[in-house]
Amino acid sequence: MCVDVYPLPLTYIKDLTKPMKKLLVIAGILLAATSAHAMGSKKAAQPIKETVNVWVGFGVGGGYDTAARTFAKHLPKHLPGNPTVVVRNKPGAGSAKLLNSLYTNSPTTGYDIAFFHPGAMQIAIYGKRKVNFKPEGFQYIGNMYTDVNSCVVWKGAGQNIKTFADLKNSKSTVFFGAGSPVSAMSSYPLFLKNALGANLKVIYGYRGTRQTVKAMASKELQGSCGLFESSILGSYKNYWDDGDMNPFIQLDVKKKTNFFGPDATLLSSLLPTDKLKQASQFVFGIDILTRPILAPPKLPKANVAILRKAFTDTMNDPELKAEIKKRFLIDADPLDGEAVEQFIVDMINTPQSIVDEAWKLTQPPKRK
Repeated sequence: MCVDVYPLPLTYIKDLTKPMKKLLVIAGILLAATSAHAMGSKKAAQPIKETVNVWVGFGVGGGYDTAARTFAKHLPKHLPGNPTVVVRNKPGAGSAKLLNSLYTNSPTTGYDIAFFHPGAMQIAIYGKRKVNFKPEGFQYIGNMYTDVNSCVVWKGAGQNIKTFADLKNSKSTVFFGAGSPVSAMSSYPLFLKNALGANLKVIYGYRGTRQTVKAMASKELQGSCGLFESSILGSYKNYWDDGDMNPFIQLDVKKKTNFFGPDATLLSSLLPTDKLKQASQFVFGIDILTRPILAPPKLPKANVAILRKAFTDTMNDPELKAEIKKRFLIDADPLDGEAVEQFIVDMINTPQSIVDEAWKLTQPPKRK
């Protein structure tokens, strides 16, 4: 049985101490993976008699929330004992607030998992802002699918903007929305501005894609980044069908799609130097983990092994595959927990010069 529970209050989290050295980071991740597998294989799993929480680091109704609820609907039958699964939302700072909470607090149950944005892991790797978690401390369960991301303007931003060149050459500055400077909804458009000359400004205070889209519809804002193909089809199809959302660029990190139409400029076509390509890969490469799932550090390794198996079995469920195809019009191409862990290891191992360049290109202008 899957039960929906809506947003809970956020709590204050203490700041993170200095991060571990990279070698210890990688060793910790690999040890966690090995331990989880070994402990999970020692004996058959007993029926789960407690609630399984599926946390979402974003508000109700957005792309992450929709994907999480779709997954949670099919998860119970692939867990021992067919337990109750409850979806809970804890939005803030691009899911960083949820990760802070999961990292420092004891799990609410023995089977808590969370949908998170990998951009929050970037923040920890940058080391420029204080967060209360370390990427190597979490235990990774899997990734539902990889999708293509985009940036859009609302009705051409009143300037008939269709391509990136149109935005770059627009006479009036286009206003984009984001929750805070630590979110991908901020870093993505700022990269387009700082690295490629887009005529835009990011306005903060809009928590999550849903609030930003609502603000575009009410003419408070004109643009937004972070709209996956599946998000548009799953949550904003009415705006898409009406022609209100106009994608001017698709962020083709791993693959591209015809969905966004011929006018949407490919990001890869705008990167003339290796230095810019490497920085772009660090900034936008996280989109490979379109809907990743993790477990808290304090969750028992045997429980993590059960959750990893349940993830694989759920993603292989024909009913879930059919629902993903029907709801999002894409085919599921999941990554297992080990693959997600390796992705995080590779992020941590990025040369510092590339990390520093990516940071510089994704920051808002300093206040005078």
